[in-house]
Amino acid sequence: MRQVKTKKVAMTKAVSRRGLLRAAAGAVALGAALQPRRAAAQEKFTLKFQSGFPPKEPFHLIGVDWTKKVDEISGGRLKIDLLPGGAVVPPFQVLDAIHTGTLDGGVGVPAYWFGKQVAFSLFGLARRGGSTPSKCLAGSTTAVASSSTTS
Repeated sequence: MRQVKTKKVAMTKAVSRRGLLRAAAGAVALGAALQPRRAAAQEKFTLKFQSGFPPKEPFHLIGVDWTKKVDEISGGRLKIDLLPGGAVVPPFQVLDAIHTGTLDGGVGVPAYWFGKQVAFSLFGLARRGGSTPSKCLAGSTTAVASSSTTS
């Protein structure tokens, strides 16, 4: 068997100024393309909710406090206008108004919605516990939003 000897040829490529400038320009362009972008001014949203309670009722006042917290947490991007019971529709028709798009959401006691779905009784007026009356009431109220507003 015959062995073939091969010569190792060192292949070095000369670097030209033009090639170096192209590579540098490409690196700068790539860096600019991958640079994080600043967020554009974000859109603000206002939702119309209705409570199932009169304006001075503790359940409604809990909802008012909740809307203030939502506004604060969202940095003002999400504002919820909470109307008292009966401002747009009667209190027992809040779910229907959300379904038809008249309201974006509502605050109420799930026991009021028992006629729409018996499962709401699981979240009704049972005492949830809490050391203060407002904590007990907060455990019994629920906010409902239209599914079209969550997209």
